[in-house]
Amino acid sequence: NPEFKLSVSATTRAPREGEVDGESYFFLTKEKFSEMIGQGGFLEYAQIYSNFYGTPKGPVMKYLEEGSDVILEIEMQGARQVKEMYPEAVLIFVLPPSLEELRNRLTTRGTETEEQVNERLSTSLEEIKQVKDYNYFIFNENNKTTESAKIIEDIIKQKDENSAGGLHNALAAGTTIKGNIITETDFRLDGKVEGDISCNGKIVIGPKGSGTGNIV
Repeated sequence: NPEFKLSVSATTRAPREGEVDGESYFFLTKEKFSEMIGQGGFLEYAQIYSNFYGTPKGPVMKYLEEGSDVILEIEMQGARQVKEMYPEAVLIFVLPPSLEELRNRLTTRGTETEEQVNERLSTSLEEIKQVKDYNYFIFNENNKTTESAKIIEDIIKQKDENSAGGLHNALAAGTTIKGNIITETDFRLDGKVEGDISCNGKIVIGPKGSGTGNIV
């Protein structure tokens, strides 16, 4: 979508096969990355395992000044930094269909050892527990990249409504969860839940929201 701009992150890790510098990532040495940190050149940055990742500030600020919506593909540490600086930012947590599928994707990629794969899975479990800190979460299912992208596009287009709603998390329209949801915070249901919803806050059901179980 030409209305949206995708930020290219920087990293100190080595390029994988098929990745292009300046398109996939900006591949930097650790010395250059540290220099940019000292110069305030990152909107956010974090150390993930043995490498650093960050969002170069210049291009993002340029896009924002032009009035464009900017998409950042970042992990949880960076998302918290951005949300602190820009409370109006909409956070979307992209989940794998299952942990088994996540393991399969990491293994098939062939860039991590078994030990590293297990470490990533353990980290993912801890991150998933923090999904309540995000505005929306969706599932990145196999062979449905176009559908997932459309869901994200719809969320961005409705960001003003979403940000003003004061809701801590929500299930995006077009997303289905086959299981129960338990949340301690306010929850907006725009997708479909094939199970029960237990919520200690208020539940708002959007025009496309539906469920087959009980709401407690």
